[in-house]
Amino acid sequence: MRVDDFEEFSEFSNKQMYNGCVPSTKYLQSVLNAYGDEIADFLDNEIKKRPMKIGSVDGSFKIPKWMAQYKGNRMYTELFTVLNEFGEIRSQAMILSEEHDQLSAQLNGIQSTMAQYGQEQP
Repeated sequence: MRVDDFEEFSEFSNKQMYNGCVPSTKYLQSVLNAYGDEIADFLDNEIKKRPMKIGSVDGSFKIPKWMAQYKGNRMYTELFTVLNEFGEIRSQAMILSEEHDQLSAQLNGIQSTMAQYGQEQP
């Protein structure tokens, strides 16, 4: 579904449209999800443009506990996040295990996009 598929809000007092009713949570969520899907590529490119002279990494084990379970087993063990010196997310991924081999691909990806955008390497 595209954002253009949703009808714009009328004036609050318009009795022919919303009749003073507040849109449902489900409606607002579907609009937000559709908008996010439309701009996902733009957001991905904006994250890649963020400079990083100093990087910090964080592995969160809390979020995977709450999501993506199959037959009672967690699918992911860790949410791995790389932040730049301004606290902006530079990269983020769900990790399948605590092995470091999955992290190297993510860090190499950061390095290659920094070279692509002509940024100084950390």
